[in-house]
Formats: sequence, C-alpha cells, structure tokens
Amino acid sequence: MIGFDKTITIYNQRYDPATRETTWPKIVINGCSWTGHQRVTIGEGLTSNDGYSVRIPLDSVSIADTYPLWQAGVEYSVGDVVKYGVNQYGKPQLYKVLQYHTSQADWTPATTPTLYGALDIVAGGFLPQDKYRELADPTGYWTAQNGDYVVLGEGVSVVNGITDITRKYTDCFKVTTVNTANIHRLLPHLRIEGK
Repeated sequence: MIGFDKTITIYNQRYDPATRETTWPKIVINGCSWTGHQRVTIGEGLTSNDGYSVRIPLDSVSIADTYPLWQAGVEYSVGDVVKYGVNQYGKPQLYKVLQYHTSQADWTPATTPTLYGALDIVAGGFLPQDKYRELADPTGYWTAQNGDYVVLGEGVSVVNGITDITRKYTDCFKVTTVNTANIHRLLPHLRIEGK
C-alpha cells in the first residue's frame, strides 16, 4: 500500500517576458506519496532508466500553510503574502501586501483593501496548466506540467537556475507526465511521473 506521508517540492517552470528569463517558483506540499524505481533492460547491452511517480491528494493541499499568519506590529513589504481569517470555502484566506507599512491592530487585511489584496485561492491553490500560464503573478498558486521539477522533501529556492536543484538533490526528477483524470473523483488527486 502506498503511504501519503511524504513532503515534496514542485518547481513550476515559468517564462518571464519582462526579464526574458525562466523562473522557478516553488510550492512545498505535505501528505504525498513518492515511489521511485530503476528499470534495467538487457538487449544490445545494458540500459538503465530511473522512473518516479508522485500522487498528490488535492484535498489535503493547503498552500496557506506556507505563508505566515498576519500580526500587528510587523513591517510588511510590497508583495509579502500573509494569511488572515477564512474565505468562503472555510479555508485560510491569503492576502498580498500592496503597500509597505507597519501593521496595526485596527489595520487588518480584511478591513484595509488599500494595504492588502485578497487572493482568490480554491483547492489549495492548484490551477490547471493553461490557467496557471495566464497569471501575471503566480503567488499563491501552483500547477503540474511537463518540464517542471519535483524534489523529495522541502527544497530550497532557485537562485541561479534549475541546475541549483538538480545538483543538490538526488531524489529529484523532471516531470514527463501529468495525469489529471482523478481530479474530480471522490478522492481528488494528481499523479505526476518523470525521470
């Protein structure tokens, strides 16, 4: 039986037309299954092929867990993301800071739209690939697509390129298949495979 007890990090590949560079925003997800295997074929020589499969139960993904709880008396910079209260789905509500400021008890994210913009996130921030690509700013969202990278455990942020990650982690693979057939089932989940 496969256990859903692993933490993974997905690095979503995004092209930024403003800088003309590929960026790699990451999302850390708990409660996944991870299986790795090596296939060896004997024929005109010996060939080896590593393969990985990850299952992500979408109902257990909470992107809000990766962001800090809003507090009074804290200096916030433009672009910071905090959680405060709950949204209409009963999940933690995320807000993006719109202006630099030091928070006050009477300036909560829910009551000061000039300081904080609410992020509309459903199902843990997962978006299908086409919707994810349309976002100007992927903060608070993630997807799974061919060309992304997945690491077993909590990975570091990419600084100089994805080779930072592929050289640092041995349990790492490039996504070659994303199976979304089970998204609308009783136990919604993604299956990601790669080499």
